[in-house]
Amino acid sequence: MKKLFYLLAFLIVQLSFAQINPYYFNVVGLNEGRNDTGTKDFTELLEDLDNGKPTVLITYNPNWCVPCIALIEDFHKKADFDKVNLITILVDSDDDSSDDAHGLWYKSHNYHANQDGDTQGFDSIFKTSSAPLVFIFDGKALTFTFPKYSMNLSEMVRFKKLPENVIKESWDTLNNAAWRIYLDNSSTISDYERGLELVEKSYRYEQNYDNVDTKASLLYKLGRYTEALKEAKRAIDLAKVSETDYSTTSELINKIIEKM
Repeated sequence: MKKLFYLLAFLIVQLSFAQINPYYFNVVGLNEGRNDTGTKDFTELLEDLDNGKPTVLITYNPNWCVPCIALIEDFHKKADFDKVNLITILVDSDDDSSDDAHGLWYKSHNYHANQDGDTQGFDSIFKTSSAPLVFIFDGKALTFTFPKYSMNLSEMVRFKKLPENVIKESWDTLNNAAWRIYLDNSSTISDYERGLELVEKSYRYEQNYDNVDTKASLLYKLGRYTEALKEAKRAIDLAKVSETDYSTTSELINKIIEKM
């Protein structure tokens, strides 16, 4: 059912996007002090970024779309910008100065699309009910579209829309990706095994209550109960040192013991 929803959402937005050719609208740059200022055709923008890296485009409006801002800031926090391009598009706004956020997004390419009532432009299609929108381009080819703010960077990697190396490695980004796999009811055994690889990779940076608990949880899902119990107990030991609540790990231990 979940896969059907993603397919329908993809088709709906693709049809909406097909109402105009995406290469036939202009964008106005918002970055001061770099080459993103001025007006350029969207084709020109993609050609400028044709550097062998995938390009993610996220639409936003700071006045009515708080999740849009959170999505873009999550991307800035987690992405390795040597591996991916990010374009932000301010939509449904006639005022460039209404937004100060782009001044802080110095790693992305920030634009304002088709203001001044252009009926064939970006703003004429993507309104309040449609933002944020996430687009992924391979060169100039649109490969993926998703109309939901929950499709953050970790989810893009999770659903194989972007390669894993676009996430800047740290214990928490790797652990978060593994934890999402654990929480996803549609995850398969191979998914759990991949999650285990990610959390074990996070150990290279740091071992703490959070990622040790994640490893115990994934081992439980994989039916490796002896190993899971060992890691769960170690997680509790770490939690006591850091004075972290470990009630959920205690519940996990009870579930593990029931299975043994």
